Amino acid sequence: MVVSACPLCNKSVLTRALSYESGNRTRFRPRPAFVALPKPDRRSTKGSRHTGDHSLGVQSATFDSDCDNIAEGAQQPLRGPEEASTPAWDVVGLGQPMVDFSASVEDDLLVRLGIVKGSRRVISAQQRAEVLQALESTPYQVSAGGSLSNTLIGLSRLGQADNCLRGSGGLQVALAGAVGSDTLGSFFAAQAAKAGVAILADTLPESCTGTAIVLTTPDANRTFLSYLGEAHALQLSAAAQQAIKSSRMLVVEGYMWEVDNALETLSAAADFARSNGAMVVMTAGDAGVVQRHTADFWQLINDGVDMLFCNRSEAAALLGRPSCTAQEAALALGPHCKVVLVTDGAHGSCISAMGQLQRVPPCWTTSTPVDTCGAGDGYAAGALYGFLCGYDVVNIGRAGARVASAVILRQGAATTEDEALQLVQSMPDMTDAPHPSVVEGQGLPQSQAQIRCM
Repeated sequence: MVVSACPLCNKSVLTRALSYESGNRTRFRPRPAFVALPKPDRRSTKGSRHTGDHSLGVQSATFDSDCDNIAEGAQQPLRGPEEASTPAWDVVGLGQPMVDFSASVEDDLLVRLGIVKGSRRVISAQQRAEVLQALESTPYQVSAGGSLSNTLIGLSRLGQADNCLRGSGGLQVALAGAVGSDTLGSFFAAQAAKAGVAILADTLPESCTGTAIVLTTPDANRTFLSYLGEAHALQLSAAAQQAIKSSRMLVVEGYMWEVDNALETLSAAADFARSNGAMVVMTAGDAGVVQRHTADFWQLINDGVDMLFCNRSEAAALLGRPSCTAQEAALALGPHCKVVLVTDGAHGSCISAMGQLQRVPPCWTTSTPVDTCGAGDGYAAGALYGFLCGYDVVNIGRAGARVASAVILRQGAATTEDEALQLVQSMPDMTDAPHPSVVEGQGLPQSQAQIRCM
């Protein structure tokens, strides 16, 4: 056990320490005390469609009246560095680091720039310069961004808050993504480090960091203009491979399909994770990305994706059924992944797991949404936090909904430190609420007890 300063409140907290190699020096990082994920033999799943046993191997966990301990029947927390088999990282993400420029604008600015409101498009460096010049008189926020980066930063801060409030040890989170050698790359790395997210890839010499300009109109509609930086073939560094080998979970960002050599590298990373007992999680990214790379998405899913995050339009694009509902999409995708989470904006989310569907309502507040950018990323952060804490399926959805609700009440896409503290304080209360109705799939298991698999 070691004493370290909490990054949220600066108090001294007792954490578990784990030694890991970084270059020629041995460093120590906090050892998380969250529920351990199983380490099954996954090699036989290659090429299968996961239509058999959907058990994740983690028992149900709820909070007791003290809200501090996991209830009887859950797996025990990790015990510290004495367990040589415990992973060094809880979550390793494979995604593209980006820097977000977020601004609130009027509709007429979009008209002047010839941009369709609500659209998502890739722009050149020259177009980026023109848009930023048009925003000179408009205040805007600059932050470390990118879809997966927002999720990992939010997840790390939730882990920090959990450690601050309960002494759990926090979560070890890393991003395997190439950062440019420009000023924006240095800014991204510093912001990620401040949030507790380690960057595993080496800096690319003479390269530019990608950016995303997010323009939000008064009706909370958002328009994305993405500059992907200089094109580089996607590849796994030695540090990334070692991290995946010693992780509990690999999260693959859907936007990575737009990068050269994506299929080969992402498939290799997923195979490497499965062969070492790590879960494979994928986010869809965007409906346009799914439409352009549908076959590649399905190949990775059929090779064995344990958990899939997507919104209704992304799920519809993946299924080739434009008019399907979130409920229909979750049921259709359920046989292919152990857990499928389909978000549907103000309608909440639908989660397919263990052959059944759970409908989770949104988390309503009295405040008006300001910026819906990052709502899906926040949902994923909350849901992953809930999963790693041992929540059951419904409360995983509720955790995601709460984080998403907090994100949309102000400008910016990632969960802040203050929000993380407030959210973690409120999380145990979720187990007091009644379960939403269970929607049974045709020919699928009907016992509600079976769906409480985490």
